[in-house]
Amino acid sequence: MPQNNPLVTYSGSNIATGLASGGDGQIADLAAYSAARQRTPISGQFAGGGRVPVWLKSLLGLPAYTQNSGAASYAAQPLTAQGGSTMKARTIIILGALLLGALAFGQSDNTLHVKEFPGATVGAKIAAAQAACTAPGPCIIVIDASLAAMASGTLPAQCASCTWMDYRTGSASVNKSTTSPQTMAGALNTTALNNVYKVEQFAGATADVKLNACFAAIPAGGTCDARGFGPGNQTIAAPVAWGNSSTQTLFADPATRFQPATATTQMFNPGPNAKGFGITVDTTNTTYTAAVFLVNSNVRDSNEFLLQNIAVWGSGQASGSVCLELSASDMNHSQVFMHVRGFRCNYLHTGILATATTTGFINGNNFSDLVFDGLINGLELTTSASGSGNYVSGNSFSNYQWQTNSGAGSNPNAVYMHGTGEEWNNHITGFSCWDMITGGACLNYADSTVNQNYTEGFLNAFVTDSSTNTANVTIDNAKGGFTSYGVQLGYSNYDGGNGNGVQILSGVAALPLRRGITLPSDPDGHFNFYVNSNQNSPVFQFLDGFTGNLGLMIDAKNKLIQASQYSNSNGIVIPSAATGYTGTPSSKMVLSDNPFVTGTITDGVNTVPTVGAPTAGQAACIKSVGPPVVVGYCSTAPTAGGACTCN
Repeated sequence: MPQNNPLVTYSGSNIATGLASGGDGQIADLAAYSAARQRTPISGQFAGGGRVPVWLKSLLGLPAYTQNSGAASYAAQPLTAQGGSTMKARTIIILGALLLGALAFGQSDNTLHVKEFPGATVGAKIAAAQAACTAPGPCIIVIDASLAAMASGTLPAQCASCTWMDYRTGSASVNKSTTSPQTMAGALNTTALNNVYKVEQFAGATADVKLNACFAAIPAGGTCDARGFGPGNQTIAAPVAWGNSSTQTLFADPATRFQPATATTQMFNPGPNAKGFGITVDTTNTTYTAAVFLVNSNVRDSNEFLLQNIAVWGSGQASGSVCLELSASDMNHSQVFMHVRGFRCNYLHTGILATATTTGFINGNNFSDLVFDGLINGLELTTSASGSGNYVSGNSFSNYQWQTNSGAGSNPNAVYMHGTGEEWNNHITGFSCWDMITGGACLNYADSTVNQNYTEGFLNAFVTDSSTNTANVTIDNAKGGFTSYGVQLGYSNYDGGNGNGVQILSGVAALPLRRGITLPSDPDGHFNFYVNSNQNSPVFQFLDGFTGNLGLMIDAKNKLIQASQYSNSNGIVIPSAATGYTGTPSSKMVLSDNPFVTGTITDGVNTVPTVGAPTAGQAACIKSVGPPVVVGYCSTAPTAGGACTCN
């Protein structure tokens, strides 16, 4: 064989055990080298990564092997027989020994390609590859890109010394098991890190495919982190569902804007145990007509539903477009004790829509820090069936900011309750209704089913109450103007003229029928009002709620009572024209200094005798027995029987 046509390159003593150490060289004649070192077992490595060269595989009838990047390439080279059959046999022996040495060393670096192992799924192939790892060194499991189309199956637990390099998504995803700190330079692309799954690393043409694949990978619960999408738009072409059977959490970057693929794409469908943080939705790419978030599953007090820091941007206010819809279709698909915090909705038709039908109910849910801008309806609570079990009740809405924008449609409602079931005992506090337009309402109770709801905030008198129920309580801090030294109380039937003021209810069934304010007395049985007598006008005034006329005035400073009349069911007790000094306090009341008061006076039960105009020095007589009894005077001398002409 020519000396200038080397077949194998070796380095120092690595080519064969017992070879003298020192500089690199070449073997020009395998037969000569074998004759000199025929008892030396070969256990070294070929230059270029320890792979069996192509020419050796070809000689032995093995399939060709493509070297990894950076490995040396060997072309098949013809061998010139030297020494006939003996040489050929010797050559085959040497080549076999070389092959065994190369295979033995190839196993020692433990880089295994999953595709070369048996199994019907990727998980089965990985398990077989891990079983072939040689301890104690590290084992690199290469999940080749060609396996992307194969069923994933159940992935095995990663062995302690294994590093998985997954090429199925197009770029290497490294998953390394280690018990010691590791330092990595550059970006880390991995499907999962410390049981947090990276959504952007999953395969899929749109974000919904990646998200649903991520949640499918954590059926027992866990976290899908979508923050790797980063700034920009991501398309949602089908509903993203999570948190149905276990607690699953979704984190998103608020800079990522999820957009619907079509105008009718319902985007997110969180289940009873769903948690979502930092989700931003932008529907301005279409005239959106669906629900961005739809909750139609059975959410109970044992679940952990939470949406927080959510923002939805839209345009057009098209009918049917909703930021968050709760749909209770029956008692097994109802929603209770949900938490929604930091929720912003802009320029869709409805902010939060809670709809209960048949036997469905929506109650005890908590919504806080709400900012709604440019909507037709902000909070819409509605029922569509009569009878027991169909209600929207006991829901709390706190720190609610509503802004009526010039782009809002006609008759917007910041709060809108209506239906044929029951909408009752809902609380809206810290409510500011800004820039409501004529024809709109900050608070609109549209039906008689609206009952016992409590609203407090800055409403500026934009209140409509068409319900016939008298138990709704509304405190309008802006009714008639808000001052720095007090809060004015409005009443729910502001436009109807039949308001009942503020009603404080108790467990007594008859009490809700009472009007006005009901308060308990102190331990002494007294009901006390305290007025600062240093004020210019420390008075209580009781006005006619319909005409505004003064009915009763109590002057606390001067200790005076003024009234237009005092009466009971039997008539006037003290005439409205009664004037003068009321007399010295005694066991009897002196009605007037003038003993000749005309008209009928009663004590509430009996008629008090009256007198005519007497002449001085005349005898008194009974002019009429009445009632009332009239006392007169005699114009003739009385007879022996006491009779006279009585004037």
